[in-house]
Amino acid sequence: MFDVMCGIATVHQEPPPWDATIESGWRLRGMATTAGVRRRGVGTWMLATCMQHAWEQGGTLLWCNARVEASDFYRVLGFEPRDDRFIIDGVGEHIVMWRELSV
Repeated sequence: MFDVMCGIATVHQEPPPWDATIESGWRLRGMATTAGVRRRGVGTWMLATCMQHAWEQGGTLLWCNARVEASDFYRVLGFEPRDDRFIIDGVGEHIVMWRELSV
């Protein structure tokens, strides 16, 4: 797709903050793309790849602390807001978002 690194995303097994008993929860963390590839499908592809990986490992839901400015991106891909907004010092306003994983 591209010849240089243009984005990053990490995903790992971690129960969601609202229910530590959901051991099949996975967390998306640190997702970002370079400005030059935004709105070209790179973020959607990265997120789909992360969801597929979590699903293949037995994950049943994926959650993240989304920047408020990026919340529409996640909504379009099936994520729902979970809690009120909160501030991460030095980063900005965020909201917990989540979605169930399925094939």
